[in-house]
Amino acid sequence: MLNFAFLLKTYGEDYSRAKKLIISYRRFNEDSIKLFLVCPDTDKELFAGFAGDDVSIISEETICSEVFTEDTNFTAGYLNQEIYKLAFWELKLCENYMCLDSDALFIRPFYIKDFIYEDAIPYTVLIEDNDLCADNYYNQMYWVGRRKQIAKIEDAIGYHPHHLLTCHGFQIFSGTVLKSLKEDFMAERGYEYKDLIQIAPYEFSWYNLWLQKTKKIPINPIEPLFKTIHLKQHHINYYLAGMRFNDWARSYVGIIVNSNYGVGSGEYEDLSVYNYDNADIPDDIIVNNYRFYKKLMAGRILRRAKSAVKRILRHGK
Repeated sequence: MLNFAFLLKTYGEDYSRAKKLIISYRRFNEDSIKLFLVCPDTDKELFAGFAGDDVSIISEETICSEVFTEDTNFTAGYLNQEIYKLAFWELKLCENYMCLDSDALFIRPFYIKDFIYEDAIPYTVLIEDNDLCADNYYNQMYWVGRRKQIAKIEDAIGYHPHHLLTCHGFQIFSGTVLKSLKEDFMAERGYEYKDLIQIAPYEFSWYNLWLQKTKKIPINPIEPLFKTIHLKQHHINYYLAGMRFNDWARSYVGIIVNSNYGVGSGEYEDLSVYNYDNADIPDDIIVNNYRFYKKLMAGRILRRAKSAVKRILRHGK
C-alpha cells in the first residue's frame, strides 16, 4: 500500500480540464507521486490515454454501489463524487490521499513532504475562512447556507466547536480517520456514505469534524495547499492587482478556478490564458469579467478599475 497518492474523481465532460491538470501534475511531480483517476466505467476508454506508471484509471463502480440515482437539490453526479472520495480508502491502495478537482492546476514543483508531516501522518488543512465570511456577496450567496448544513454534521456527530475549522476541498484524507468514521460512527447507526451526504453534502467537513472530535491521528494543521478563486469578482481583483502564477506559487502548490466561470468559447479556462504570465490576455476575457465586476462596483472605484483595464490592454502591464 502506498503511503500517499492523489485522487482525481472526474468524468467525460471534464476531460479537457482533467487533461490540463494531469499535464501540470506530470510537469511538477518531483517525487513521482501516484495519481488515481476515478471515473464512470463508461468513460474509462476516454481517459485510458492518461494511464501509465504514474496514473491508474479506476472505475467508480468498484468503490461504492450505494449511490444516488436521481437529482435532488444537487445533481446525483455531484453527490456521488463526494461518496467516492470518502469511500476510496476501502480499496486499500494508499494510506493517505489528497482529493483533486479537474479545475485545478499545479503551478510549482511539489514533493511528498508538502503533504505528509512524518511517516504515515498527513498534514490537515483546517481554516476558518474569515475573509469569505466577511465578503458580503459570498456571505449572502453561499456562507449562510453552507454554515447551516455544516451545523447538521456537528449535531450528528455531537461536536460543536466554538471556532469552525474545516476546508472547501483539497484535503489530505487519512485512511485511519475514514475507517474510524465508518466503523465507529456509521456502522453503529446503520449508515451508508449516502446517508451522510443526505444529512449534509459536505464530505470534507464530515472528515474534518470527525478528526477533530476523535483525534484518531495527530492533527498538524496547515493552510490550503491550493489557492481557490471562489468568485469572478475575486478573479478580476487579483488580475487588476497584478497577481501572477509565480506570485501564487510562493504560497501554494496549485490553483483552482471554479469551472462555472467559463465564458464565451471557454478560453477563460485555457491554461495559457489563465496563466497571468501571459501579458496578451484576450480582450473578451477582460470584457466578460469586467462586465460582471461592473455590476458589483460603482462610482470612483469603478472608474479606477476601468482605467486600469484600459492601461493593461494598452501596455500589457
